[in-house]
Parts: sequence; structure tokens; C-alpha cells
Amino acid sequence: MSSLPEDIIINVLTRLPIKSLLRFRCVCKSWCNNLFTDPDFVKQQFDHALKHHNPVILIDSTDFNISCIGYDLVSSTVSSDDHIVEIDYPTENEKYQIIDVCHGLLCYITENKDIIIWNPYTKNYKKLPSPPEAHQSPMVEYGYGFGYDSKTEDYKFARMVSYQFGHGELNVYSSRTDSWKTMVNVPFLYPYEQLVLFNGVFHWVQSSTLDSGFPRVIGSFDLESETFKEIQLPVEFLDRNKFTVVDLRFLEGNLYLIGRIYMAGVEVWMMKEYGVRESWTKMFTIDSQKFGGAAGYLTLKNSLGNGVIAVEVDHLHHYLYDLNKEDATQLEINMPFFIWAFLGSLVSPACWGTQ
Repeated sequence: MSSLPEDIIINVLTRLPIKSLLRFRCVCKSWCNNLFTDPDFVKQQFDHALKHHNPVILIDSTDFNISCIGYDLVSSTVSSDDHIVEIDYPTENEKYQIIDVCHGLLCYITENKDIIIWNPYTKNYKKLPSPPEAHQSPMVEYGYGFGYDSKTEDYKFARMVSYQFGHGELNVYSSRTDSWKTMVNVPFLYPYEQLVLFNGVFHWVQSSTLDSGFPRVIGSFDLESETFKEIQLPVEFLDRNKFTVVDLRFLEGNLYLIGRIYMAGVEVWMMKEYGVRESWTKMFTIDSQKFGGAAGYLTLKNSLGNGVIAVEVDHLHHYLYDLNKEDATQLEINMPFFIWAFLGSLVSPACWGTQ
């Protein structure tokens, strides 16, 4: 192997799945200490994995255990439930809320409000520095988001604090500086579900009800200019009687607007020209009848690749929906659970703030 040119060795290694690379850490010390921590190599390996490697499905059980089960991209099939593997997480025996997964990292918040960024494959993790204390208020609502800003090659975590009286604030953590920035007087309410990072901008649908008096709009925060902006919804989404729940998802590299219709399904829209209301286009519809006909609300979780999306039905049942075949396959796992499609990487959050 040593007789091969180094660039060929690196090229071969970037094409290997994460499990193989982790086994090779004991083969060559320089690979482990230098190559596998090099940001360029880590990025090349993950970019190749996105196109060619099988993800796993993380199972977040309601008794606060995390497991995984294999998934095959070619056949779009899941391993049988006797192949479920439990994973030890950094704050075991402590309750948590998973925020999101991104680039082989899982972000969650503990019951003590610690924010953990964890790589389940390498076991590497970081507890983020504590965000600024929220002001004391009779009513405080929180919204969270986690993602990767490709413009600055920076992982970002956002916490939005919304107060009962007056405007709230937005706290944004940067992995490059290992620090927080706070923006006050946020001109939007906290998100209905989560903040979604896309093209260097956090987006969310502000939480509003029929009797709240607040309009249904998309709020956004540009990380570069540090400015807030309203993005108008398609005209069709202004009818609250049609879309009872509206949220955003980052699926297969695109930002999608999801309109949920009770007992009917979901419509999925995309803005073809960013910031232009007229460019909103309906991309596809998923019918509740595909899930047995008794589905109330469908929640699109995230993508497994090749047009397959993880779907949660009424927060009780879980399916893999194939957009190409328009077919749903239920996950038969003998425990109450939530699911996340997950692709492993060598990204090391423990290094944040030390480089």
C-alpha cells in the first residue's frame, strides 16, 4: 500500500463507508491523527457518501433510548427489527429532545437545557457553551434549529426566545468561533416547529392561530447581513381552513414548504426563485389514503435518498414513502418511537473552538 501514490490512497479512502474508515484507524497512525481529521478529507468523504452510501434509520424511543437499524438505498428496504442496535449517547439516563441531524451529527437538548452536538459513529461530542439567559417572563416559548452554513463552512445552532409581551430574541451559535451572538427585537413569533437553515439563512413559519391576530408568514434571518426579512407564502396557503398546519423542511438539498390537510394529506411546495412569491410551485402531493386511510396529520421528517422520505403519521406510526412509486411502507418496530434518517461522517464537534 505504501508504494501507491498518496493521492490515489486518499481517493480510495474517500470512497469508503464510514464504518470501514473507523476500522482503519488502527491500521495507520497518520490516517487516524491527520487524514481522518483533515477538513477537506472529511468533506470529500461525506459528499461521496451522500450519493453512494446507505444511511441508517435512527430510532428515538419514547423511553429515551437511541438505536439504529440498517437501510438499503437500492432496494429501499429496512433490516428486520432483530437487527436494531442500541447506541450509548453522551448524557445517558437523562431526558432529551432531538432537534435535528446534519452531516453525521445529531443535535439534542437535555432536560437541564444542555445543548449537545454528537457524532454517533465516532462517539465524539461537544456540549455547547450556555446561551445567554432568557429574561424572566410569565410566558416564554422557545424554538430551535441546527444546520450547516455552506457559505462560511460553519455549523450553526439557533435558539429563538419569544415572550408573551413584546418582541423576543434570537441567539445563534457558531462552530467557527465557539460563541453566541444575540439579536433582539425579533419581528416574528417563534416557529410552529423548528428553524431550518438554507443558503445561509434560518427560516421558520411563525406560530399563529385563527384567534391570535398574527398573520401566517415565513420569517427569516440572514446570517451574513444579520437582518430579518419576511418571505410571503403562496396565496393558496393563506386559507387557514385548507392548510391547518404549515411548516418547513430541508429535504434532498432543497427548502420545502409543507401544507398539512387534516385527514387528506400534505402538499409540498418549493420557491423556484428565492424571495419571489410568484415562483412558489407545488412539487408533489402525498395522499393520506396511502397510509391506511385513517391518517390525521402527516409529518415529513427527512430524506433517505432516491426519493424516499420518512413520514410520521399522527405522531404514532412511521412509514417510508417512495415519491417515485407513490407507495408507503410501514416500519414495524416493537416500541413507541420517532425516526431520523442518518448518514454517518467523520465530522468532529469536539474540535470546535480549538482550531
